[in-house]
Amino acid sequence: MLNRTSTIRRGIVYLPVALLLSLAVIPAVAENAAYLQGNGVKSAGMAGTSLAYVQESTAAISNPAGMATVGTRCDIGSQFVYVHADSVFSGLGQEAPRKMTANPFSPIPEVGCNYQVNPKLTVGFTSNMGGAGASYGQPYFAGMKKAGSTFMFVQAAPTISYRLTPKVVIGVSPILAAERFNVQGSLVGITHNNAYAFGYGIRGGALVNVSKAITIGGSYTSKTNFTRLRAYGQDILAASGGRIALPDSYGVGVAFHRNAKATIAFDWVRFNWTTSPAFREVFQWKDQNVEKIGVSYAYNKDTTLRGGYSFAPQYFGTSALLNNFTSPLTNQQNVSVGATRKIGRHGEISGYYEYDFGGGGNVTGTGLSAGSSVKSRQMYMGVAYGYSFGR
Repeated sequence: MLNRTSTIRRGIVYLPVALLLSLAVIPAVAENAAYLQGNGVKSAGMAGTSLAYVQESTAAISNPAGMATVGTRCDIGSQFVYVHADSVFSGLGQEAPRKMTANPFSPIPEVGCNYQVNPKLTVGFTSNMGGAGASYGQPYFAGMKKAGSTFMFVQAAPTISYRLTPKVVIGVSPILAAERFNVQGSLVGITHNNAYAFGYGIRGGALVNVSKAITIGGSYTSKTNFTRLRAYGQDILAASGGRIALPDSYGVGVAFHRNAKATIAFDWVRFNWTTSPAFREVFQWKDQNVEKIGVSYAYNKDTTLRGGYSFAPQYFGTSALLNNFTSPLTNQQNVSVGATRKIGRHGEISGYYEYDFGGGGNVTGTGLSAGSSVKSRQMYMGVAYGYSFGR
């Protein structure tokens, strides 16, 4: 017990430090605007369903109450994001349309640890990262720097879950966050180096076992307010006071456990991007309703298979294409597959692959963005190792 407890404690202490260091060096590309589809590789293999069906200690990013169901364990892994964008820039004095290509590739590490204090109480730590951005190999106009931008955030969520009754669990996670913003070769000729900001918020959630076959879950995340990104407060982010706040969000999910082997999960999540002045005024993002369905099947005692599908509407309108030219995430649908293989008594390795397609994959600008277009393809994959300290 002493060794197990000290291991968990060391993880909870050192993980935030590692995450802050990664913020300085890792580029950002996510989906669902700035968020990954799934928090944790197992969840990602089921298109991100995790509000009512929790499988790993990264669960607190979706629903803090889910930590009550995973026991004492740690998970560490990374998701990998690849985007290929074929874009055309035109207008604003450009004599002829300029073809531009971006191929951002981003590793996005994930970590989580949870400790079962007693049958009712757990304490743990979970992290997530996200953002949007890409760098093109050429400028908008001759003589300018190459066009590109990066917006990236990392959130650390210490978590407590408590079982109120045998069927009802609640959880809460204070959110400690940092973000990085960088714009090079912007349309108006503004270029700044990296700017950093720090913020805070809170997330709460609940799980209810309606019966042996049905579980319902839900969570709410407050808006995460940040300090000023001072280098940008007088120009690019002037309309938001130099700040980029992450929006509030909420969601509900239901999981049907058909038998001991098969589970079907459904999630609905709302991202209120318009509650953030930066996303509303500067980037002109729209609110999103994201719908997900996932399936898990225990093929045998050592192997579990997963699959899923999700839909998220385009987060910006065609007239705001140039506002988002360097965040070319334009697909609206995705399918995913994943699997877990047990290693020994306590270990396991999981992986997944996701392909995004359809909907706004090819966006043609209107209004001030007329003549410009973005066509993108997105692929995601990930691998993680989990270790359970239970008997």
